[in-house]
Amino acid sequence: MRILHFSDVHLSLDKKAATEMLRDKMMDKLSSIIDSPNGKIDLVIFTGDFLDKSGKDDDGNSFANLREGLNCFVDLFVKPLMKLLCLPTDRFIITMGNHEIIRSKASDDERILKNDAVEFKNFYWRIRSNNPVPWIDDFNQFEKDFYTDISENHKYSQYQLYSCHELNLDG
Repeated sequence: MRILHFSDVHLSLDKKAATEMLRDKMMDKLSSIIDSPNGKIDLVIFTGDFLDKSGKDDDGNSFANLREGLNCFVDLFVKPLMKLLCLPTDRFIITMGNHEIIRSKASDDERILKNDAVEFKNFYWRIRSNNPVPWIDDFNQFEKDFYTDISENHKYSQYQLYSCHELNLDG
């Protein structure tokens, strides 16, 4: 089994052209790999930081919201990669990075996670009881939508702070 792992693309509107160039170089290299004997890639894992600063640029040249940025990343990077590798969505595992957190919604929780052990215990139980976590809700909804049409060979479960994937790669 061959696994392609990558992360930290940090797409932003002002760096879209640079991201396209990076994608094209990656695709060229991958083309030569998959054309070689035993070059087939079976699974792709992308471990976060699709976007830079949740898609917000310092100069105001930003995506309208996190979801727009994530959808742009899928169109710009994920779909061409899946097409090149002839892989379905269930063979592309995504995880959230710290740049997919909407920090303006995280202020209280972020303080708790950094400073206060007693409050952390309350935060933990709030998460365990499936109360909303506003700073990651947008990514969680994006991820849920991304995996809408997966096959029966892929069992996907989403929780507040993580997701689980069980794949039958022989099927």
